[in-house]
Amino acid sequence: FLDQVHTRALGFPVVIAEMEHLWIREMTLSDLDDLYRIYDEKEIKRFVPPLLADRKEEEARMRAYIQYMYGIYQYGMWVLIEKESQKLIGRAGFGIADYRGESELDLGYLIDASFRGKGYASEACAAVLKYGREVLGFDRVVAYIHEENHASKAVISRLNFRFEGSMTTDEGELAYF
Repeated sequence: FLDQVHTRALGFPVVIAEMEHLWIREMTLSDLDDLYRIYDEKEIKRFVPPLLADRKEEEARMRAYIQYMYGIYQYGMWVLIEKESQKLIGRAGFGIADYRGESELDLGYLIDASFRGKGYASEACAAVLKYGREVLGFDRVVAYIHEENHASKAVISRLNFRFEGSMTTDEGELAYF
């Protein structure tokens, strides 16, 4: 914990995990161009709320997110860096979902279209879940996925999540695991 506080105080992102193909680390403002590029993909737009159109507003939102989510809660959405290319290829981590009358830890992830189909989502999510269990002490995590997002539902199944039900929200039909 103190090592993470020190790393953040020096202005560096904390590395959450290193796997065979990826690093998972806290995001920085310098990641914003890559995130805008990824969030602009047609498939991402179908299932994930967009970043703010006003870049200065998004920077302010990201700055606050970094300070409060990482600094206080010690978790959030982290960026995924492919080791071979050194490119930011997506995000994975935890958010808070309030869909069923209670706040729940929600696993979220997205992968750049040009890096899909390589097992990166499963690799990243397995590492994030391990970090959540072993470092953060999370004993329950859920996943809410758009009914039409079959690729994401396949990732969740590989991670041994069990389907619990479906629901209608302002965001559309969601399955929850």
